[in-house]
Amino acid sequence: MVEAIEGRKPRCYVEGCMVKLGGVAWIIRGLAHPEGHVLALPRYVVKGNSIVRKVKIPSLSELESIELARGLVKYARCYGRLVPLIPRREIDERAEILHPLFPRECSDRSESIACMVLKELRRESGIETIGLTGSNLLAMPGSHADVDLVVYGRRECTELYEFLAENRFLEPYSKSELLQLLYSEARFFDKRLLEVEQKKVLQGKRLGARVYIRLVPSYPEEYRVCACEVLKIGEIALRGRVVSDDSRYVYPCGYDVEIEVSTESRKLSEATRLKVVSDRGRFCELARTGDRVLVRGELELVVSNNKTYLQVYLWRGSHHILLV
Repeated sequence: MVEAIEGRKPRCYVEGCMVKLGGVAWIIRGLAHPEGHVLALPRYVVKGNSIVRKVKIPSLSELESIELARGLVKYARCYGRLVPLIPRREIDERAEILHPLFPRECSDRSESIACMVLKELRRESGIETIGLTGSNLLAMPGSHADVDLVVYGRRECTELYEFLAENRFLEPYSKSELLQLLYSEARFFDKRLLEVEQKKVLQGKRLGARVYIRLVPSYPEEYRVCACEVLKIGEIALRGRVVSDDSRYVYPCGYDVEIEVSTESRKLSEATRLKVVSDRGRFCELARTGDRVLVRGELELVVSNNKTYLQVYLWRGSHHILLV
């Protein structure tokens, strides 16, 4: 197991980390943040060692209506929208850090299924930067049913993905299990998507539990300031061909797509190629280089390092990337 450094408060600023602050358990999102702040979403209201309730976020546009986030919701240029931003100083000085690599739940003798899956994957893959995230980190009775794992480091992500593809650590979902999962998430799907979902190696079952693995190409203690600016253009649907799938399995997952036809060609101007990206795990491992796809998502203009490009961001239930 990875050992914590004695006498030093752990630092954790990237996807998968959690902090307890003001009676709320917040989950940190993203790899880079507006300077001096950290993007985090409220997940649970907690009291002592008990969960009072889970926080439901209907949509990003309704964050301001959530009492817990009031005063923290600000417009962030690098996301192009309103998001909850916790001052970094608050996290460093006042928050209790729930670090994915040092889950308290796994320090007890009576281990949960989540801890057993974590230890088995570390042992069989030989990779130590694998941790627990989401509700598994809370170590509270009734806080979780699924097992959410996160892997840190670009090299470690590549090595683990290759290990999973070669060894099939997770048992694939059956067709009926997938249908139940897709219906519960109200996702748009077709027959080919079912086939693709069954081949995914980042989701499946282990020891009878549903397991999800997220590959994060940064280390938890790295604090990065986002330097780009995102401008929202609007919803778009297009058909195209995947010309690069190098980021299909890492967070945030993405595909480079050559545009063939679009319902909103005026929004694309003269662009012939764009990125399709998502920070939602369900959009990973959906297409390979050479595949022709149908894409529906939110079109964004990104300005970064004096360069400008278009991308389609997938996040709503109605968004999709489907094989043609």
